[in-house]
Amino acid sequence: MTREKPSLTKKDLEPLATKAELDAAVAVLATKAELKAAVEPLATKAEVKKLAFEIVKNNEKIDKVRDELNIKMDVGFSRVMHAIDSFARKGENYDRSSILHGQSLTEAQVQLKDHERRLAVLKAKS
Repeated sequence: MTREKPSLTKKDLEPLATKAELDAAVAVLATKAELKAAVEPLATKAEVKKLAFEIVKNNEKIDKVRDELNIKMDVGFSRVMHAIDSFARKGENYDRSSILHGQSLTEAQVQLKDHERRLAVLKAKS
């Protein structure tokens, strides 16, 4: 059982490329040196791994700074709230003292009028 080679006609070979067309196509392709030069600036796995490690490290630093900043902001907020509370307490004390002062003045005026009335009565008797 031998295989017979199929016989090809010129018409069958027409769609195939000629040697000149193949040579022209090969001339357009890049050489090994050109490919090496093109690949060289690309990052290697080691460089990518190093960059990934740096990114993780920077993210940890950012998280640490964020936590420290939150603590400082909480302390600052607490100080501000304490100052506001203190100021409000002073305002309430001032209001209370002004009310008491007003009552004292009213009582003093009442006493003064009473004394004036009594003096007038004493003057009338004398």
